[in-house]
Amino acid sequence: MTHYDTLQVVPTASPEIIQAAYKALAKQYHPDLYQGDKAYATHKMQQINEAYRVLSSSTLRNEYDNLLKYQTQQQNFQTQKDHQQKTPPKKTFSVWDKIKPILIILVVLCVPIGLMIMDDAGVFDSEPKESPPANVIIPRTGEVLQGKEYYNESEITVTAPHSESCIVKLKTASGVTRLSFYVRAGDTVTVGVPSEYLYVYFASGKNWYGLSKLFGEKTSYSMDDEICDFTQYTWEYTLTPVSDGNFSEKIIDAEDFN
Repeated sequence: MTHYDTLQVVPTASPEIIQAAYKALAKQYHPDLYQGDKAYATHKMQQINEAYRVLSSSTLRNEYDNLLKYQTQQQNFQTQKDHQQKTPPKKTFSVWDKIKPILIILVVLCVPIGLMIMDDAGVFDSEPKESPPANVIIPRTGEVLQGKEYYNESEITVTAPHSESCIVKLKTASGVTRLSFYVRAGDTVTVGVPSEYLYVYFASGKNWYGLSKLFGEKTSYSMDDEICDFTQYTWEYTLTPVSDGNFSEKIIDAEDFN
């Protein structure tokens, strides 16, 4: 993100437009006036102030523009040399990470693996199954369930498993939810997110019961144990287990997700 992006102006903006944009954003994000997370407002104002400090000075702005041109040239050269440099960081499950919690539970409870597999398929399960209400509308892929989508900041791309849909939730380190959205089974979606350090949470399941119950009693909750830097990168999550995945999934409780 450039200083022009921070002030939401084009690189050819006049000094008057830059000053007007700064005043409007300062009024919106000043910690004493901002209605949301004060830590976020403080961080945002630091970015706004630095951008205005550089762009309001003709000398500093000229130096900054030259730096942007140089960086663009270097990026274009590097892209042609090695396309992988443009690939955003990816997070994928490893097969071991996916089955490890199940194996631990089986060992602790001393339950035969074969019996667990058949029970999950419903062969020996004599208890009645919970059915989703017939009138529940399944959200579309990318539909925002909480918060709002952010534009011109950063992005997250999520590919849901073929067998389960999921809710993706992004939270600050203090636990404030910035955004949550729905991804249907097998779909891939890219959503605009705020340029912050955020934790990524997941709730997944097969049948949608609505916002109050999510995927019912069998909803599984997890999170990426490492905070993601959305100030410099976009992130891509593939939730289908692969042999060389780098996503260390942490199983959590419903309370931690909510």
